[in-house]
Amino acid sequence: MQQYIKNELTSCTKFRVAGISKASIPWMNRCSLTFWKATRGMINKERCDALRASLIIATVIVAVTDAIVFYVIWSGKAQITPLFVILVIVVTMLPIAINLWVHIFTQLS
Repeated sequence: MQQYIKNELTSCTKFRVAGISKASIPWMNRCSLTFWKATRGMINKERCDALRASLIIATVIVAVTDAIVFYVIWSGKAQITPLFVILVIVVTMLPIAINLWVHIFTQLS
């Protein structure tokens, strides 16, 4: 088991965001916070496996949803409207939120 303190993670995050676009910095900070919440300063095999599983499933969810959306748009079955965009966001984010809850936040206890 490897232990670390929050200041070490914050310092590492600040180092990693140096030189990247300003739009990417909040995402890096969110990732850092998510990592801290998932590990609470202790990295062990179970927590790393839970994080890895969550990221793999989230990637698959986004890839499949994107493929379906691109097919629907390219085939002419739907036009891009505000309602369509909201529907795509909900359909993508709801499974990701459930996935994160199951794989990450249940590990916090």
